[in-house]
Amino acid sequence: MLVDLVQRVVSDPEAATMLALWRLDRDPVAGRVAPERRRELVADARAAGATLARRVRAGQRGPVEARLGLAGVRIVEDDGTEQAASLIHHAVYTSPPPTVTLYRRALAALERVVNTEGLRTSLGDVDVRELILTHELFHHVIAHASAPAGVRPTVDVLRLGPWRRRATIHAAEEIAAAAFVTTWHQLSWPAGLLDLLTLVAYDAPPAVIFATLVEKATSV
Repeated sequence: MLVDLVQRVVSDPEAATMLALWRLDRDPVAGRVAPERRRELVADARAAGATLARRVRAGQRGPVEARLGLAGVRIVEDDGTEQAASLIHHAVYTSPPPTVTLYRRALAALERVVNTEGLRTSLGDVDVRELILTHELFHHVIAHASAPAGVRPTVDVLRLGPWRRRATIHAAEEIAAAAFVTTWHQLSWPAGLLDLLTLVAYDAPPAVIFATLVEKATSV
């Protein structure tokens, strides 16, 4: 079943948008985003991530881990699992000092799913650790330079007359990071798919996870 569901996502030209909308829906302030604005917000974030990947990479090749090292980013590994709400993190970027913490258990769980017989046909020969490090490279780049428009949009959460309180839609940064990874590695499938596969790795029923994705994406 999982192989068939993944193949459907990989072959769907709308998959990246669907996955981004699924991610947006998990942001605490997503409910404040007008329905007609959701797809525009997602498109802006994805475009920002892809554009930044092309600019930063600029034809250079080589392991991302080495690139992070040259940029002064320390990489440490942790045997725990970092979990927040319904999302499980493979890694976290913090600064200062610039550090990427990789969570071994989450990475190993994702690798087991990716290596499932049949999935490699859809996903190709990918290095999960390299993809996750590329995601964190994105966070490092925007932490030390101006984030492109579309990466950190805001929305009104409170209005009192002319006074407004705004909050950042943090999901947009993650959506941009996924587009950054997809573009950097020239993947034929959206890197946001790794989030779903990680939930599957932690025993979430594939049919439920993927059905929810499709339902959320087509309802806006």
